[in-house]
Amino acid sequence: MSTESDFLSQARLHASGLGRSDAFWRAFLESTFHCVAARHSGFLATSTPTGPVVAVFSSERELARHGGGGRSFSVSGADLLAFTPVGHRFVVDPGSAHQFVIDPARLGGLVPGPGRARENRHDETSEARR
Repeated sequence: MSTESDFLSQARLHASGLGRSDAFWRAFLESTFHCVAARHSGFLATSTPTGPVVAVFSSERELARHGGGGRSFSVSGADLLAFTPVGHRFVVDPGSAHQFVIDPARLGGLVPGPGRARENRHDETSEARR
């Protein structure tokens, strides 16, 4: 199983154009991410002009550095993709020197399992629109 440092190493290589996409996505799918817990079930998403974004952290230390001292949970990269509503992107380690955005819509056939969650999944962003 990949460690946080494996994922960040692969992310740096991928961003520089030196890494292989399959190695990056394998590291992503096998890594554990930490998220701030929403008031209700689901992911805490922030609305942006380009669509909703979910902040995810590569370690508990990154989460704490970002101010995530409240409720949180951890999730594998594979489950993150499977259970996040369609149209949401992820910002990994927001506010850090290595922050980057992952857009699952660009994954093509790399999405694991039975496919991405559908738009009827609950999240804080959709709740705010009601």
